[in-house]
Amino acid sequence: MKENIQKWWKGRADIIFSVINFFFLVFFIYVFVLNILNIGNISWFAFLLLPVFILLSVFTIKKIITIKDNQLLHKINKIIQIINFIFLIFMGFSLRVGFSWDYGGLQRYAINYARTGSYEDVVYLAIYPNNQFIFWFLSVFYRVVFWLFGDVSDMFYLGTSIVLNACFISLAVYLYSLLAKKIKNEKFSLLVTIFTVIFLPIASYTSIFYTDTTALFFVPLILLLYLKYLKKEKIIYLLLISFVSVMAFSLKATLIFCLFAIVLDLFIKNDFLPFFKKFVIVLVTCLISLTVVNNLLSSFFKIDDAMYDRYKFPHTHHVMMALYPGATGGYISEEVQYTKSFTNYNAKKKANLKVIKKRLKNYGVSGTLKHLAYTKVNKVWTNVAFGSDNYTSRYPFNYSKVFQVISMTGKYHKYSLIYLYVLWIFFIVGLLMASLKRTVLKHGFLQISKVIILLLAFFLMIWEANSRYLVQILPLIVLASISGWYEMINDDRREKQ
Repeated sequence: MKENIQKWWKGRADIIFSVINFFFLVFFIYVFVLNILNIGNISWFAFLLLPVFILLSVFTIKKIITIKDNQLLHKINKIIQIINFIFLIFMGFSLRVGFSWDYGGLQRYAINYARTGSYEDVVYLAIYPNNQFIFWFLSVFYRVVFWLFGDVSDMFYLGTSIVLNACFISLAVYLYSLLAKKIKNEKFSLLVTIFTVIFLPIASYTSIFYTDTTALFFVPLILLLYLKYLKKEKIIYLLLISFVSVMAFSLKATLIFCLFAIVLDLFIKNDFLPFFKKFVIVLVTCLISLTVVNNLLSSFFKIDDAMYDRYKFPHTHHVMMALYPGATGGYISEEVQYTKSFTNYNAKKKANLKVIKKRLKNYGVSGTLKHLAYTKVNKVWTNVAFGSDNYTSRYPFNYSKVFQVISMTGKYHKYSLIYLYVLWIFFIVGLLMASLKRTVLKHGFLQISKVIILLLAFFLMIWEANSRYLVQILPLIVLASISGWYEMINDDRREKQ
């Protein structure tokens, strides 16, 4: 028995990698099929454009792989990133929208705080504590704007948030290029930058300062810290990873999957006792950091336990909403009003669980599986604009040419969808090729990327579904995909030589 356990422990990496690759491959074959079936609803011209785009992309990758001057590659990379920053600001101002949904509440409350030094309504923040961190950050930023420029217009505040958003996105692009360089080389770094920049949904969200774009830089930052830890084996990096992960979690809860993936990688690479010690360090640091951050935010907004008990929505609310009959698993306003109608947290949770059980019973096993694995996956993973065309069409400030192409009510919106379907299918094919490779990135970073993507994919099957929730990992998907294309093309090139 003991020998069998030891044998399993030594071979655990192969077993875990095989399981990850299996689920990753099956899931993205499924996503590929769904997208191929959906593309015909937009335009069959996309099928003709797809091989052309693949040929052009393969040609570009081949050309970059043949460049031996790393300094030249680095300069090109930096130039593209500078141009992209300017492009992001252009996109942001071209797609400005009025204040609506959570983004609108964030803007209104932050502007009010900048002018008055107080919040007009903290009930929303008691209902959704996950938005406290972003509210606090933008409020402080707008307060600084107020001190520097005086009582400016709402439009001025909005403009500064667009520039700030462009900075956050540009920082993410830079960190991903740095990560790509460290886990492979300068050529791969340039390719990741190019394909991230041309992935329009990321740029399309520049006008909307919210958690989706401000959270983008956390994934590469956490992975870069982990890379440092693997090289130097210093506990300080584990502490930093844990703290930054908590900050990321406070901004966008699903970013905690990065930490889960790292813990799994530590489990694979260490014997049990060393792993257990590192796990305890990570866990304790996270718990202390989370307690401190939550207490600071609650103190800042003056939200006490009584308010949380009265207003806070339990996690069961989002699961209940995801099971709404006849819908696609997204936001339902009636569900929000239903949960609000109960006077305390436990009553809300109890009511949600009752509805969840009833809906699962009504769906049955096959109906539940169909809803989770088809309806919701189809909603999230075939929306090639990742909701950017929807959100940029809500109360637009102008109907620019960019608006006409990007937004769903735009005259030429169909053409942007054709482009995005082609690009998205190209990325999915890259992910499939990456799954068929044993290892294509240093230190097992492809496996870490796969775990993060899979965890979010499975989470969105049971949670309130929205394709916008994928924005936070779109550059990671690009990195994993391009690793597949890079290896396939490079292997083919080596064989010919």
